[in-house]
Amino acid sequence: MKKILLPLLIISSTAFPFFDGNVTTAFRSFPKSGYLEAESGYNHKLWSKDNILYGYTRPSISATSAGAYNSFKADLEIAPVSFITFGSGYEIIQNRQQYADSDCSKYSCKIDLRRKYLRIKVLAGYKNFFAVINFNRSFYTPIRQVNREGFIDPQSQLSMAKNGDVINTLSTAIGAEIGDHYKILALSIFGKVSNSGDSYSHNSLLLHYQKLKLNFFGGLGVYRASGFTTRPSVLAGVKWTFKKGIGL
Repeated sequence: MKKILLPLLIISSTAFPFFDGNVTTAFRSFPKSGYLEAESGYNHKLWSKDNILYGYTRPSISATSAGAYNSFKADLEIAPVSFITFGSGYEIIQNRQQYADSDCSKYSCKIDLRRKYLRIKVLAGYKNFFAVINFNRSFYTPIRQVNREGFIDPQSQLSMAKNGDVINTLSTAIGAEIGDHYKILALSIFGKVSNSGDSYSHNSLLLHYQKLKLNFFGGLGVYRASGFTTRPSVLAGVKWTFKKGIGL
């Protein structure tokens, strides 16, 4: 399998423990959002047959900012085999932004949250084709008491129960490499909140271009969610990987 470098995928053949690092900035037109994120992880290979079949662990930390929105996250990823990974993490979120597309008179938009999560990711590849399935279960808890009917999750912008809630998210990506620099993929994301029952889906077609350590991605999709009208949504961003990680 060739090196696939997307917001989801990175591969490395280094055998010794090492640190990786990257910086990403991205923008979504609807619901309107944008962020700058810096991440670094410690890569340790547990066993290896070749550059495709191996196991590893990767603890990491990341910080994300969008001005009025800020978060800090600690994560642990364990891969018994390189194409199946399990992850868990803890995130502190601070949001001071009102959302024009959400009912901030009914729900608390400006809020501080704790998020714990579990995830599993499965990857497959054949020649120039690849597929990724990612399931994430996130547990949100307000740091302070919420005095309204609930709160708005800053990431999905869905409403959640005032004492805390859970959102299950399933994402799938199917794509192909085109030449040495381009990848194209169809991305589908579906999320549903346990207590409030709110849900959303985002289906898009993305083009990815890699040049040295810079990776550009962009595309057009359709966003559907509880409380929103169905609208087109543009996604665009750039990722600078100054040290590649170990994971596929």
